[in-house]
Amino acid sequence: YGKTIVDNNGYKVRFGINAKYHQYLLRTTYYTTMLNAEAITTAMNLYNITEWKTMQGDSIHSQRVASKLLDLSVNTGTAEAAKLAQRAANVNADGVVGVITLAAINAMDEDEFLKNLIYWWHWFIAREIRNKPQDIKYEKAWIVRADTLPPIDSTGASS
Repeated sequence: YGKTIVDNNGYKVRFGINAKYHQYLLRTTYYTTMLNAEAITTAMNLYNITEWKTMQGDSIHSQRVASKLLDLSVNTGTAEAAKLAQRAANVNADGVVGVITLAAINAMDEDEFLKNLIYWWHWFIAREIRNKPQDIKYEKAWIVRADTLPPIDSTGASS
């Protein structure tokens, strides 16, 4: 738990934070001796700044939808995640989550939006493999991640 691994391209990764995109962290103890509690806080702060705020997670009414969009944006980047979300919500896919996108997402039934989002995530995976056939080895894991939905808490509310 909390160990630094090396991805397929040779970059260090810890708690999902890849040194390829955050090279400044290599000048810290994040990937080496930083304690897990501090590393988790660092990762959470980074995700909040780079993904959550860009995807406007606090403005999405459904926590399950917001959580799934966070997961998507961590894996595809925020611009691509925004486009897939916009396609799922049937609005212009410009890659920026603004008032029109938020209104469309929030107006949709949660299950319908998530079903649409998974459809578009599958489409994205297929496109990635067409463009980079050597990534076929990741397809099953990517599909499992796309298909996995955030849980509903025991009260029936989105968690």
